[in-house]
Amino acid sequence: METEQNKNPREEPQPETKNVSLFAVGSVLSRSWNTLLKNPVVFFALSFLVFILIRIIEYSLKSILISEYNVYIPPPRGVLISYALLKLFFNVLLWQWISGAFAYGVYQTLKGNKAYLGESLLHGTKRIFSLFCIGLLSGLGYVFVFFLGSLLNPILGLVFFFMLMCMWAVAIPVCAVERLGAVESMSRSSGLTKGCRMKILGIIIVAGIFTIAIGFVISLFEQQSVILNEILRLVGIVPMAFGLVTTAVTYYSLLETKEGKTVDSLANVFD
Repeated sequence: METEQNKNPREEPQPETKNVSLFAVGSVLSRSWNTLLKNPVVFFALSFLVFILIRIIEYSLKSILISEYNVYIPPPRGVLISYALLKLFFNVLLWQWISGAFAYGVYQTLKGNKAYLGESLLHGTKRIFSLFCIGLLSGLGYVFVFFLGSLLNPILGLVFFFMLMCMWAVAIPVCAVERLGAVESMSRSSGLTKGCRMKILGIIIVAGIFTIAIGFVISLFEQQSVILNEILRLVGIVPMAFGLVTTAVTYYSLLETKEGKTVDSLANVFD
């Protein structure tokens, strides 16, 4: 005879954070580097593409200014503001677009599949509006909290800035994978990173040190030649690619450690 407990088995509620202790700075960074090396052609090609597009836009806008104004007739303030806003718009648009493409490329690589450049760009393009909105909203948020904190103390401004950066660290891959809007993606990122933000800060710091170190080495070899300087700047796509891969890997690692979701369980999310 079955007992009442066997007739109506109750499932214990799963805690929101099950294996947070498994989320570690070293493991995420190591996994990110290994992921980058498994598909270096695609990831470096994506970084190179955004690098080239940004440089083309910068030179195009600057050439327009030079053709209209010179040292004797400086551009009006309104023109300079418009130039800066256009440059900012294209930078945010391209960065968010390529970040969405990286989220797809990293997803395929972690599954053991081969990521393709065209497919990655296509899936970044599908979410480009929401990704762009995340860039604008997060940028405004960073400026606001930094300014607000700096009114009391400059160090407090930096603390607020990094707190927000850790909260929204995975908003871009959330948007690309879970197909949420900008505000929903930022809110979801805040929930996913809760309890792991100090470790995420460590990841950001290590990736930042790597970027600064590469930049320092490049500065040691800079010459007066414009062409050589541009070639040296191409080395900067290495930390760029590593940083974008790390962001996506951080997201997938959080899903695994906090919600028990594997990359394979996310099948068809990009269909």
